[in-house]
Amino acid sequence: MCVFLLVNLGLAACDDSPSLFTPESNSGGGGSGGTGGTGGTGGTGGTAGGANEPIAVFAPDHIFGYGAVMMAGDSSKIVFIDDSDTLGTNPDEDWHLWTLDLVTGDLIQLTTFLPLGLDVDAEIDITDNGDYVVFASGADINGTNPNNLPSIFRAATDGSSVTQVYGIDLPGAGLSTPLISGDGSIVTFLSFNDLTGNNSSSARQLFAVDVDGTNLRQVTSESLLNLRSPSFSDDGSTLAFESFADPFGLNADTGWEIFVINIDGSNLRQITVSDPTPGGGRDSLAPKLSDDGSLVVFTSDADHSAGGNTDPNFEVYIAPTSGGAITQLTSSSDNNVGLDEDLIAGGFEISGDGSIVVFGTTADLTGANSSIDYTLFWVDAVGGVAPAQLLRPGTIADGVTQFRDASSPSLNNDGSLISFVSVHNFTSLIQPGLDKIYTIQRQ
Repeated sequence: MCVFLLVNLGLAACDDSPSLFTPESNSGGGGSGGTGGTGGTGGTGGTAGGANEPIAVFAPDHIFGYGAVMMAGDSSKIVFIDDSDTLGTNPDEDWHLWTLDLVTGDLIQLTTFLPLGLDVDAEIDITDNGDYVVFASGADINGTNPNNLPSIFRAATDGSSVTQVYGIDLPGAGLSTPLISGDGSIVTFLSFNDLTGNNSSSARQLFAVDVDGTNLRQVTSESLLNLRSPSFSDDGSTLAFESFADPFGLNADTGWEIFVINIDGSNLRQITVSDPTPGGGRDSLAPKLSDDGSLVVFTSDADHSAGGNTDPNFEVYIAPTSGGAITQLTSSSDNNVGLDEDLIAGGFEISGDGSIVVFGTTADLTGANSSIDYTLFWVDAVGGVAPAQLLRPGTIADGVTQFRDASSPSLNNDGSLISFVSVHNFTSLIQPGLDKIYTIQRQ
């Protein structure tokens, strides 16, 4: 096994003993590695590039890549799903949950249970201060789930505990998409089971439970059929989701629309009307809420801004959740390449304060993506500034003229720091062929 020691954008060494590094700011210059995470000592620093360049903070020990990758709102930690054996604690190379402390460089494998581990597609969510992460699994952790029932667990990111929040003891049970409030007090999830006596039709509904496993409640009603892609505001007040239901008589084409609802199940409102014509075929997808729940961003191939999207390509929009005008943030019509319909696959996120949106596309929105890589752009959601390409000349090392592919973005609270995943190198010092986790200061 070869573990890559990444310091300030440099591959410092390749050693058979697990070692890490001490992250530094995106300020350029070489440096010595500090104390590593659990399992070893940091390596000697390599050279870094300019102040605008990405910092590689982690690379696995083989090429299979990652599942979910998410950064805490306070920029303190990154959690991710990976099947590498970086610390010598995962010899079977099962998919497990890891945390990387961006301040100390400590890497900790949070889950070790067998025979059931995590799936590469498992969904996770992290508290604002990075102290806890929630995930779904059928594993028997600490003897709390001997029948391997679908359950939600909460792991402390310092590695001190993994506890079961809620499990479903019903035939054919299922749950997915656990989300946690910023303060860690409430967990929400999707399930088609009748957990409270209010879902006899077995439609996919949103449920909420206190983090101690008490106060289970069904948030959405049977009038909302098979909703998906939920987003939970950090303040614990609001949920957004997609549904093809028609609770207000505004969705005659039964396309996917964006809805928001209060955590107590009150004040359901439909944010989008993508196409009022039966069979119209327009959709609005992938809602993401700001921390206070006042703004929701999404992607849609509908013309929500009176002539702004007549192609129709999938574009990025933002709207107040209280109702009001929808604002179109991107326009890809001039490039004859729309945004990707499934932005979730490549990443689509809003900063906690609602000011910055990051998204993935192959479109050349700025003239810096003529090679049509799948890469990341950001847009000022408040000031109306045109989209900027995250990885472009001036933000990557000299000589890196192509292969700016990037995905899985995550933002801190004010959108100043962005983490992402890329198999490509942004300096000549990083080992090629590995999906690396990077951070970059937004510019």
